[in-house]
Amino acid sequence: MSTASDQRQTYVLRARPPVRALAIASLGALVGAVVIVLAETFGLPVVVLVLGILILAAAVALAVAGLLLTARLRTTVVVSPTGLEISRGSQRRELAWSEITGVDLTATHILVRTGKEHGAEVANPRGSADAEVSRLLASLRSALDADRGYQPYQPD
Repeated sequence: MSTASDQRQTYVLRARPPVRALAIASLGALVGAVVIVLAETFGLPVVVLVLGILILAAAVALAVAGLLLTARLRTTVVVSPTGLEISRGSQRRELAWSEITGVDLTATHILVRTGKEHGAEVANPRGSADAEVSRLLASLRSALDADRGYQPYQPD
């Protein structure tokens, strides 16, 4: 989260690195490389060489796919005194606080409800227990309260 002087707060929700996919891709690349070297060293049939190349190519494709999908799951939410801005890839959505009727949290999304339309969904790739998600929800709640004129209860 970063806070600017104009009271804008920026939250970036990122997916966890694809460790399992990268580990499988690494193992596959190693197996593919070993098969290629063995095929060339011992003069094995061309089918074995092609198999090694296919295994290596599949491993590289898995690694690239894992990294691209992880990068695409990055969502930026900017909370300002006037409203909410949600950006994910090339998609961008702005909502004024007066349009927002509520905020719900599911295991995979933060749902911003609006009165007239379907609202907006913020992808939550880290789950509801993540610290950045908790800070974002607290910020959304306090901004909604401030927009409605609510103040924290302070007994006399």
